[in-house]
Amino acid sequence: MWNYRVIKSVVEKTGDEWFEIHEVYYDQLGKPMGYTSATVGSESLEDIKEVFKMMEIALSKPVLSNKDFNV
Repeated sequence: MWNYRVIKSVVEKTGDEWFEIHEVYYDQLGKPMGYTSATVGSESLEDIKEVFKMMEIALSKPVLSNKDFNV
């Protein structure tokens, strides 16, 4: 079983908090046993909410291709 969860970390050197959304995987007893790399991260939950609002707007716009960029 898995779901998305916000995971908070503390930067050792500065003590700053960092929030990230990960896919979290659970064992048969429902205990978290691992997670993927972050998909969205920020310094606060409010910032993450704003990012999701921006992502929702992006879903209503035409899809871009890598050919749209001069790389």
